Amino acid sequence: MAKNFLKAGILKARAMHEEDMRGFFEGGYVSNAETKKATGYDLATIRLQKKGPMGRNIPRLNTSLLERQKNSSLVRRRQETNEDTRSLLDKAYGEIRNQNQLLRAEMEAMSDQDFYSDTGDDLGNIRPPVSRKSEFPTFDKVVPTFSAKQNELQSYIFEKAKDRGYEGEELAQFMAQSAIETNYFRTLEEYGGGKDRYGGGKEYRGRGFLQLTHDYNYKAAGKALGYSALADDPDLVLDKELAADTAFWFWETNVRPAVKDFSNTKKVTGIVNGPGMLKTPERIDAFNFMKLSGNALYKE
Repeated sequence: MAKNFLKAGILKARAMHEEDMRGFFEGGYVSNAETKKATGYDLATIRLQKKGPMGRNIPRLNTSLLERQKNSSLVRRRQETNEDTRSLLDKAYGEIRNQNQLLRAEMEAMSDQDFYSDTGDDLGNIRPPVSRKSEFPTFDKVVPTFSAKQNELQSYIFEKAKDRGYEGEELAQFMAQSAIETNYFRTLEEYGGGKDRYGGGKEYRGRGFLQLTHDYNYKAAGKALGYSALADDPDLVLDKELAADTAFWFWETNVRPAVKDFSNTKKVTGIVNGPGMLKTPERIDAFNFMKLSGNALYKE
């Protein structure tokens, strides 16, 4: 009878322990090294501990197997995702993505600066932006030093723009961009011969009041203006009449449809000058000066 009682207790203990062990393996850690199944003797002694129901001494379970299962190289199977951890990871990955975007933009800007550094005299769209310890000469200080040629080019494009219906902030912005692109109306051609990375090569370097570049722009402008020869002879844009016509074509094709607020000099500069955004502070200064001038040019 005592033997049957002990057997029943052992079976009950085994069932209880199997339930505990199932929870341990399903919800916690699993050994990569060894997941040896406990013997019937081990399972029974977990619940019976030191003594059985009849007071008989039963040896204690050797727990070294379970300890090895806990302390060996464990592989965790996650049942639930910790929301706080996920939030922190998402935030960290977001920061990494932002840093990558900033780095990419910086590398593109550096590439533009490297491209222009070899060609730059003081032509407006040639020099890359540089760190200045002192302020650049403001437009109101530059205008009184204009030569006869500079005054002639400025007056010519200004009157042509007004005749074409440009007014207010659009007129001021167009004149400001033209001033910087031509190095304050000193030249209608990019100095240094351009670069091979222009579409079509160096031959299609910047020309005109807004420095038309790339063979596809010369071709499109020539087609729109009825000068098909522009694609084969881009130097035609050095004529001030064609320099003005191509500038108006570019402005009305690319700038005007994309810009609603012509006081936004940075946005306009991105279209006219490209991602390099060269001499943006000078363009802002020139716009402010032209805006104050209204429909009459400043003259000393």
